[in-house]
Amino acid sequence: MKGKKIVALAMTMLMVLVSSALVVNAAEEPPVPIPFTPVDANMEYAVYFADNMAFTPQWRIGNLLRIETMVLKVPDGVIPATDADGLPTYVLTTPVTVNADMTTGVVYDQADLMADPTLILNTWMVSVPVISVTIEVGTFSKTFLADFTVEGDESDLGREINKAGHLIYGMQWDTTGVPAGTPKVTVSVPGYPVSYAVRSFILEEDADPIAYELLPAGDPAVAVCGTGGLDAASNAYIYVGVLIKKGGSSGGGQGGHK
Repeated sequence: MKGKKIVALAMTMLMVLVSSALVVNAAEEPPVPIPFTPVDANMEYAVYFADNMAFTPQWRIGNLLRIETMVLKVPDGVIPATDADGLPTYVLTTPVTVNADMTTGVVYDQADLMADPTLILNTWMVSVPVISVTIEVGTFSKTFLADFTVEGDESDLGREINKAGHLIYGMQWDTTGVPAGTPKVTVSVPGYPVSYAVRSFILEEDADPIAYELLPAGDPAVAVCGTGGLDAASNAYIYVGVLIKKGGSSGGGQGGHK
């Protein structure tokens, strides 16, 4: 797993603890409400987990851990690929530029989507009315629910159009008082048939991702950072880096690729 270890090490060295207002370089809700993506019975969907969740090997208890995801359209399934270590994997046929118009290929930036949020409906990104994140580690278990159909919903879990022009769902999870261990993060998007749990597909150090790779299943008996998949209810989940007591390295950090 040389390639992914390099990415994880680089990200760990760069991690800094910053405020939730700055961590994703994201804009607040646009003045025009973001419409919800209609469910398409002929479409599959994927939940993407940000790079810090997939590749950072450990976190310090007491720091903030950025939970960040996207929901993506997958009209044509997956194709086989070879990862940085020469091992077989699968990647989505969905392009990595998910803020592009699915028909014209025009790429919308943050300003475009803030000015006219209806453009999101034409992209590979999915605007969901309800989403929940459940975090479990040791004896700790908590679910965060966001209902965007309710005006003024004050859930810790929110949505933002970030600097990259991505519609993301996320929050800063305060790990204070949480037991040591490897957290499992499960994302549920009611009504949308999720078929895949994915992360960035990166082949070279410091390179941008070229696709979205299915999370490796790993060993069900051993929780390992970056592994995951779908549970029995078709909810996407990932194991993030192990939580350690203060005194180790790592902690804080931004979310996905830019």
